[in-house]
Amino acid sequence: MSKPRNTFEEYIETRFEGKLLSGSHNPDGKACILEAASQWEERKWTDSPRDLNTWDLRVLNDIDVDDTLRTEWMPKVYMAYRDCRSWPEERQVEVVGELVIETVRQIIGALHSLNPDIAQQCRDVEDVATADAAARAATAAARAARAATAARAAGYAADAAAHAATAATAAGYATDAAAVFVTTCKLWIKAAKEIYRRNDFSCIVVRELGELAATRSGDGKL
Repeated sequence: MSKPRNTFEEYIETRFEGKLLSGSHNPDGKACILEAASQWEERKWTDSPRDLNTWDLRVLNDIDVDDTLRTEWMPKVYMAYRDCRSWPEERQVEVVGELVIETVRQIIGALHSLNPDIAQQCRDVEDVATADAAARAATAAARAARAATAARAAGYAADAAAHAATAATAAGYATDAAAVFVTTCKLWIKAAKEIYRRNDFSCIVVRELGELAATRSGDGKL
């Protein structure tokens, strides 16, 4: 696969008239986020997450918002999760765990229809286990509960991410869809970047400790 010449946003502007749509399409000038990505990366036309080596962003893409808003945010989300199926399994689990926790905190916990005690329980979650419990306590958050359950099992990161996105979509029907969409996109982007930085910092520390140990060993200090 050759390297795309333009940025993803530039490509969408020229190839798709600066607009991403919901749903699936024939290769006729209209596209969702994954279809646009398949063409930018010079692949066959597809909206298959597996073919694009990413998680399923179609549910998030298809939240009922204005196309302009979708076009502003979905390329950023896609770039944050480009080739994420090839990430180390530990990184995938960490990222999806963060997605689940923040979806329950920020999206489900903000639903006005929730019992105040359950809403507070959602806002107070600290890990996947408590997110699971809080989401199960909120009937409207059944998908978030499935996401939390999947996130606790190695190898199910992609499924958990899809459930988290669906939970956000369900919340969008119950409140301001545009606000839910933007908040969800932001927390997805933040989760990918923060886990990457955290892992990168850990690698640097381990490498420097190794170099220090080797130096001391060479000096006869170990």
